[in-house]
Amino acid sequence: MNLVSFSTTPDPRFLDLVWDEFFRARNRGCSLRAHFPWIADSSASTLYARIEEGSEFISGLVMKDGTYCMRGRFPRVALIGLVCVRPQYRGRGFSRELLTAAIERARGDGYDALTLWTGKPQVYERLGFQLEDRSLFGWVVNPDASDGVDPFVYDCSCDGTVCEKSMNIALPPFASAGVILRNGNAAATIVADNVGPILAETGGEADDVVELLGSAMPRRWRMNALMGDPILSLLRHKGWQIELEQVHLQMWISLSEEFAPKVLADLGRFTVLDRI
Repeated sequence: MNLVSFSTTPDPRFLDLVWDEFFRARNRGCSLRAHFPWIADSSASTLYARIEEGSEFISGLVMKDGTYCMRGRFPRVALIGLVCVRPQYRGRGFSRELLTAAIERARGDGYDALTLWTGKPQVYERLGFQLEDRSLFGWVVNPDASDGVDPFVYDCSCDGTVCEKSMNIALPPFASAGVILRNGNAAATIVADNVGPILAETGGEADDVVELLGSAMPRRWRMNALMGDPILSLLRHKGWQIELEQVHLQMWISLSEEFAPKVLADLGRFTVLDRI
């Protein structure tokens, strides 16, 4: 059994490993700062767990406060992510040690639950995590829009819409660019990959957001949404084609008898920009 240590400051070797495993090896990524603006800032709301063997860095993960994404900012929830082990140490149970220590640390710090996103749920089910995801993803088609509209070269003088090319957007790992579109009190955060634009997050009244999307987006684009999002029904009412499917990536482990994973998922308001 190796000792797991925690710090509010990331080990540079962990950052190098994260970049190698999650970005360079997959031929993607802008920079760690572009995808996780908070990752090199010391903060009591972010903990970095690591395992070392002598002077060798073996594995690490991030545990970050995510209570801001819960309805009413309660219960207290932490996000787990960037779980990685050096290739030569894999298969020896180090990730399990890290996660077990993170669960106990979160319980001791008064968290009610932990959540994470993964395409390999069986790894985390053995530790008590359960798959509960309210996210949707897929295509939206506006039959009245022009094929030539591109939100990344949007004419900021058109219809009073303001386009901000913001470096403060926490780009998802798959994305290479991001913009925030605003019109009055409505806002839409758009990210792009090698296929095209994806609506990642919205703000403001649903009617205003739909009007903004109608003026700013091309004919076909993709969308991340949560079940019950009023924007979906408004888009359908306008005759837009919505082809979204449920995403099965988010897992939960409850640290309090008061909150079952299903209840936690219903209370959560996590967007694709919040994932780590």
